This record gives sequence, structure tokens and C-alpha cells, in this order.
Amino acid sequence: MATVELKGTEWKEFSKADYAIIDCYGYNCTACVMLEPIFDAAADELSGVSFGRVNIMEDGDIAEKFGISAMPTLLYFRKGELVNQTIGNMEREDLLGQISDLLYK
Repeated sequence: MATVELKGTEWKEFSKADYAIIDCYGYNCTACVMLEPIFDAAADELSGVSFGRVNIMEDGDIAEKFGISAMPTLLYFRKGELVNQTIGNMEREDLLGQISDLLYK
């Protein structure tokens, strides 16, 4: 499934999926640009997990709600409940490990 670009408060409904990961990014963030293809590839390869993206430079609601001060920040939700948060770029294997934790812990 492709990554969904979320606007405004759309993230609130999106996070209520059984499993959802939201990439909080900004356009001028080098680490965000590096993470994007890794995140998008995981979205394309994995079913059962919803992948979304919010530009917190334009839509700061989610950043305020979760105290996000660095980008990229990934928020991991299980049925609307935040269960994990990671900051910074990561390799594919690290992202898959985080997704495994979301699904099986």
C-alpha cells in the first residue's frame, strides 16, 4: 500500500487503523529526504500496516500533540494508541525491526 500524505488533522483518523506509522517530516530536512524512499518501500512491501506522512512545517498539530522537536520522527500507533516513537533517519532493517515490534509486541 502506498504512503498517504496527510493534511491538517487527518492523522487523527488515520492513526486509528489496527497498525499505523506516521512519518513527521519537513521539506528542508536532509534526514527526512534520506528516510523517504526507505519508508515508501516498506509501505509498498507490507500489508496490514498503514503508512502516512505529515509535513509538520505546514501542519503542526501533530507535532504539538506529541512534542515533536526533531525530524524525521516516526510515530507508531496501534488502534489509535501511540506505542512507540523514533527520531532520525534509519536503515531499512531498523525500520522493519520497529514495524515487527509494532505488530508482535
